[in-house]
Amino acid sequence: MLAAIQLAVGKSLEDNLQAKGDEFVQEFKQICGQFTTDVIATTILGYQSHALQNSQDPLYLEAIRLVKFNIRRAICILVLMFMPRLSGPLGVKLFHEPSYSFIRNSVRQVVEHREKTGQKRNDIVDIYVVLKKDAAAAGEDEHLTMDSLAAQSAMLMGAGYDTSSTIISSALFELAQYPDIRLRLRREVLENFLDGDGQISYERINSMEYLGMVVEETMRKYPVLPLLDRKYMATDKNSVYSLKPFYNYVVPDGMHIFISAYGLHYDPKYWPNPTKFDPERFSAKNRKTINPMTYLPFGSGPRNCVGSRLGLLQVKIALAHILKNHDVQLSPETNLNPKLNPKAFILQIEGGINLTVVRDNMFDNAAATLQKSDPMVELK
Repeated sequence: MLAAIQLAVGKSLEDNLQAKGDEFVQEFKQICGQFTTDVIATTILGYQSHALQNSQDPLYLEAIRLVKFNIRRAICILVLMFMPRLSGPLGVKLFHEPSYSFIRNSVRQVVEHREKTGQKRNDIVDIYVVLKKDAAAAGEDEHLTMDSLAAQSAMLMGAGYDTSSTIISSALFELAQYPDIRLRLRREVLENFLDGDGQISYERINSMEYLGMVVEETMRKYPVLPLLDRKYMATDKNSVYSLKPFYNYVVPDGMHIFISAYGLHYDPKYWPNPTKFDPERFSAKNRKTINPMTYLPFGSGPRNCVGSRLGLLQVKIALAHILKNHDVQLSPETNLNPKLNPKAFILQIEGGINLTVVRDNMFDNAAATLQKSDPMVELK
């Protein structure tokens, strides 16, 4: 069900581009953010938003505010990461209160609607309804339960909106610079849309090998969470973890550990010529040589990103629908040496990603040719 919802939003993204004409310059971070907002609305908040049709859509504006970075937010993150015990007394919150209130009210309304109607969509809201019922049976406070559900929704929304839109737009930025990679990917996209009579299924999306390679290389070069944090929890409170023979240091119980995923992803010891965009690093053959602890786009272990599968799916759907009938190229407005915002908690490219979009009707033309003569069609 969730895959079908995302596929429908992917078609809406494709229609949005088609409505803009045969050739135009598009800032992709924005439109990808509108796409991820519509996906999040239907999968997490249980209703349909219209961010792709309306840049002033209320949920889209709240999503922007939810991840907006400023000095106050920087201080809050520092307190939460390094002085968590002070977060309560200082009233520190991860999200802006107006945005959190908006999500809390939205979650409450949609859960109440599901309870009254008995409607089921096999989405996250259905799980919320069950959790609320179980909490009530256990005698838990309903307000605290709803606050917990709203907080979970805010986390999923904050993570899903900005991270996925960054990956999609960064992938398009790299594809625009490498015509051979873009051509190979578009051929794979064309083949799968032709086999599906213009539709793309969940199974097909996940079976597209080269698309997966492109996305994985994008996440290597643009890890949306450049810094991962963990806390050493010893089974024996008196024990320490020794780093010998690599370093003469012991990690005490309760110590916070910060891991630079960005540093690992650009370490030439593990990734030759790390600044080059090369999807072949993740081919079936080369994947076997990758040290799994040097590739951490979603973290690793029991504390890895819970939304990784959902995020990957929407990234792949967006790229497939964008490239189906549109070519993406460099434009005079493209900054070939973009800077990363050094203050942002999540990796962000300053100034956006401006690319020229050319509507070449790749799939439409190939499908029309097949209907007439049914020959083997090649992308030129």
